[in-house]
Amino acid sequence: MKLQQFIDSVAVAAHLERGEANRTIGAVLRALRVRLTHAEAARLATWMPPPIDRYLDKSPRAAVKHLSREELVDGVRHELDVDVREALRRIRAVYVVLEHAVAGAAPDELDHLRGLMPQDWREVLEVHRTW
Repeated sequence: MKLQQFIDSVAVAAHLERGEANRTIGAVLRALRVRLTHAEAARLATWMPPPIDRYLDKSPRAAVKHLSREELVDGVRHELDVDVREALRRIRAVYVVLEHAVAGAAPDELDHLRGLMPQDWREVLEVHRTW
């Protein structure tokens, strides 16, 4: 998936202007990055268009932080200065587009992507794909 297509897809899915969609992508991917190992971030980044892949910061880190569902939502909520409901909507939109990008590039990677998500995040990430 190309950069403009990724941003436009998030904008449509989250009902946002392009600039706000780009901000949202950064906030959600930075929150996700905290949860990933160096190898997982590097693997996921291969399916992201530059410069969006930079949000995954593929540099080695000492430890992975296991964010709870609440910490994920709070981090995005605070960074974007939105309420919980809006943060959830935006997280879901980015994740749906992320799944679409991975499925389009490497369908066999989709199960791996889903496997990276902690169990308590799955409720946040599950959404009916109607767009």
